[in-house]
Amino acid sequence: MIDALDPLDTAGVHGYFAHTPAEVASHVAGRLGVPYGFSVHALDLRKVPAEVMDWRAGKAACVIACNRDAAAEISRSGAKVKLISHGVDIDRFHPTPLTLCEPVRLLVVGRLVEKKVSMF
Repeated sequence: MIDALDPLDTAGVHGYFAHTPAEVASHVAGRLGVPYGFSVHALDLRKVPAEVMDWRAGKAACVIACNRDAAAEISRSGAKVKLISHGVDIDRFHPTPLTLCEPVRLLVVGRLVEKKVSMF
């Protein structure tokens, strides 16, 4: 898969969780010579030994936490972390028509597993 990516068309790689997706994002970004980042939530933070998490966060171009506890824990390693809570402030953001001049390309690293079953 990595060989199919064009490093000139890839600005960065983002892993959506701090455990395996962040590890894969780091590896792929290293092979492509681009920066990487990852999101950290809660349980995923505890699936990685502290020294590995400190190293991973320290090398990342960005670390995004969805809650204050995860942000505080990552911050203790000295890494810069951005707190972005889940959800949308509907008083501040309103839907508008999307007008793009160029295609947007994203590489997302994550697991495709059924974890939550709708009760509705």
